[in-house]
Amino acid sequence: MGTNLFAFVALGLAMFSAQAGELFSTEEFPKTDFTKHSVPLTEIYSGGPSRDRIRPIDKPTFDSISEANEYLDQREPVVVLSIGEQSKAYPLRILLYHEIINDEIDGHPVFITHCPLCNTAIAFSRKVGNDVLDFGTTGRVRNSNLVMYDRQTESWWQQFTGDAIVGKYSGTLLTPFKSQIVSFAQFSKNYPSGLVLSQNTGFRRYYGKTPYPGYDNPGGIPFLFKREIDFRLPPLVRVLALLDNSNPSQIKSTIYPFSYLDKNPLINTTFGDQAILVVGQASMVSTVNKKIIKDSNIILTAAAFDRIVDNKELTFQLNNDRIYDDQTHSEWNIFGEAVQGSLVGAKLKQVDKNVHFAFAWLAFHPNAKIINE
Repeated sequence: MGTNLFAFVALGLAMFSAQAGELFSTEEFPKTDFTKHSVPLTEIYSGGPSRDRIRPIDKPTFDSISEANEYLDQREPVVVLSIGEQSKAYPLRILLYHEIINDEIDGHPVFITHCPLCNTAIAFSRKVGNDVLDFGTTGRVRNSNLVMYDRQTESWWQQFTGDAIVGKYSGTLLTPFKSQIVSFAQFSKNYPSGLVLSQNTGFRRYYGKTPYPGYDNPGGIPFLFKREIDFRLPPLVRVLALLDNSNPSQIKSTIYPFSYLDKNPLINTTFGDQAILVVGQASMVSTVNKKIIKDSNIILTAAAFDRIVDNKELTFQLNNDRIYDDQTHSEWNIFGEAVQGSLVGAKLKQVDKNVHFAFAWLAFHPNAKIINE
């Protein structure tokens, strides 16, 4: 664990002690209706900084691929969101310091979120009913996970699940958009006309350096996690998650640890009744490992896709680290898109629920099945 993280932990604990009686302050959040909440308020606690001390980006600007090449290492991770004809990449080096980007893509109001402590990056719609909301950081966490708020009603939202847990919207779910964390090289190769969130954010931050050096070291313990840790997996192992919550009485979840995907980088399997492809490619660096992000350990890009195309089930294989289907020998990329062969233009449906640290997924989904042998 790096010295910066020790200092961060000490600061967080000190601030938590100071703010313990002010977690639900009507002075700090005058619009929040604290009488409405869908989880016990005792599960929410201070993360250290106060409201919007971690500043979201409300007016993002973007660079072209060639402009971003000037400062982004090819292996640096970016969150990719494609809607309609527009694709954007949000570098984690920026999200580490801001956690929320309020944006718009192809006319859709969206926001991109990142909780470094849980390795959770999720994109949501900013539209709730007929309202378009803007989001900020409360300075609070639950299960070590970012608790957000909307500026219109000051309801509090759980980043991991996308549901409002305090305030007017309590019990309401945000609409997620499918997104992936991939390397900048993978994004630029597959979306050469895509846009990249600019480092000209209006804030002075050490983009390219991490405030969490050593956080994902083997044997590490999650910061600000107050529940009993599920040690079926090392808590800071990354996992690719699948979730079927179509039946609330029988929610099903399966996770693939990266340690397993390292040895099994392509899997034709099923999840429930669904034929799926699980794939992992060693292609990008961790943002919570070495102080300088580009010097960090290589980790996987991972995703899961439905194997049905035009009502036909495909099976896949790796050949020299390239993905081909057995039926047509078309080549596919990490975004589930056919890039060569007779199926060019076809796209597999992404079915995963993103990549997270094991402790976080197991805290919210304790009955998850772990694929590790």
